[in-house]
Amino acid sequence: MTTKSMVDATRTWSGTRWSVTISGAGTPGLVLETPAGAVGFSADDATELAVRRGWIRWSLYRGSQRLALLRGISNGDAHTMALAVRKLALSSELAAAATWAERLEKVIAQHLGALRWIPSETVAAFAATRPAQGFGERVGAARCTDILTESERRAVAAVDADLAASVDSLNRQILDGELRERRGFFDSIERSPLTDEQATAVVCFDNRVQVLAAAGSGKTSVMVARAAYAVQRGFVAPDRIVLLAFNKAAADELRERVRDRFAAAGIDSSGVRVATFHSFGLDVIGAADGRKPRVASWLADRDGVGEVLRIVDALSDASPGFRYDWDLYR
Repeated sequence: MTTKSMVDATRTWSGTRWSVTISGAGTPGLVLETPAGAVGFSADDATELAVRRGWIRWSLYRGSQRLALLRGISNGDAHTMALAVRKLALSSELAAAATWAERLEKVIAQHLGALRWIPSETVAAFAATRPAQGFGERVGAARCTDILTESERRAVAAVDADLAASVDSLNRQILDGELRERRGFFDSIERSPLTDEQATAVVCFDNRVQVLAAAGSGKTSVMVARAAYAVQRGFVAPDRIVLLAFNKAAADELRERVRDRFAAAGIDSSGVRVATFHSFGLDVIGAADGRKPRVASWLADRDGVGEVLRIVDALSDASPGFRYDWDLYR
């Protein structure tokens, strides 16, 4: 019997009146050749294939059906073929795991190289496309771990790893690196140096960041610094940034802070938009509908309290349930 490696992922075993070729490249599969002809099996078919030993000789089976008596094969080669058959049955999952892990490694390398926070939406996207977990257990159960390549081992480990915890650890590295590398920026972007908590809120470049703090504690400083950080790092163009405030006075103050602090840091602020929630909402509606909605006429030049009370009285007269809820509310 002779055994030879043909290409990296293809191997052939042969003996008396038979040969078996298993290919893991291209379209994975197994080809059995006997005097009766050649029979091909896909990777999906391989879940039914097995190399088993009888009283004396080894055979290739599909379920309970013996496909070929493997005359002339050594025990060592039979064990190797059995491992390869079991690995072939997992080839689709291995390929999916390798593709997923390669994409993940690439994204992580990009973020680590740029010291850019890995956002939660990126984690969610990878979690949604991750192959089924527990893959390592299935590989172990198939007893083919020993013939996995190094990249396949990494892929299996990556699929079964705690993705959120791994990214949290990486983001901590990124945060620590940014706090060291850009200390000068955090110390000078506002009139007073940012605290570590403020700087952390700036570096944590995620869509799910909430800054909860009392009035006068530096939330506006975080907004200004976060916008400046995004522009300085090249993450976002100035004209893609919108900062919103609740009222006109706060918006005016924020606009002035952006202009002054960006200029002091030598950062371009042209295009950065500061607005109230109300004015921004009107602009969005106007852009979508071609016209902006108008406020009710009875609110145009007075606070509208009288009109609201009139509406409440009418509803109370018409609905005992509303009257009860209104009285309870008051």
